[in-house]
Amino acid sequence: MTTSVSTGLPVIDVTDLRLLATQLKAADPESAAQLRVGLRAAGQLVADEAKARASWSTKIPGSVSVSTYGVGVKVKAGGPKAPMAKAFEHGGVAGTFNHPVYGNATGGKATGPWVKQNARPFLGPALAAKGQDVETAVIDSLRGGLRALGLDLS
Repeated sequence: MTTSVSTGLPVIDVTDLRLLATQLKAADPESAAQLRVGLRAAGQLVADEAKARASWSTKIPGSVSVSTYGVGVKVKAGGPKAPMAKAFEHGGVAGTFNHPVYGNATGGKATGPWVKQNARPFLGPALAAKGQDVETAVIDSLRGGLRALGLDLS
């Protein structure tokens, strides 16, 4: 796991995993499907941690979801269920954000005073806390797929 230079958030590089997963899919589609199951489980580790870190909210934990694509995993929050999630996440870092006082908006424009509110990041810190567990889960899942092909990376 590395840290993004631009955001300071943890990043897991899957470049080599992408090539290996492509080869695994060509050799044994069932093993490749099992790899995706393992990736989703790894993402769920982060999602569960994010939900716990956002437990102060009644809406955000219910909006946290996990999706997979290729060899990528996306853990996200917000949308119609919790539109304030992005503001509170604040790019995964502490700080403050501005918003209009509730009820002072007409026609989508804020007409009243604005206030500062403390950010309460939950996704970025969840990945930072569970990153090592995610790496281990992905490697274990990959080893399972390779064992199905008669290969062993022990």
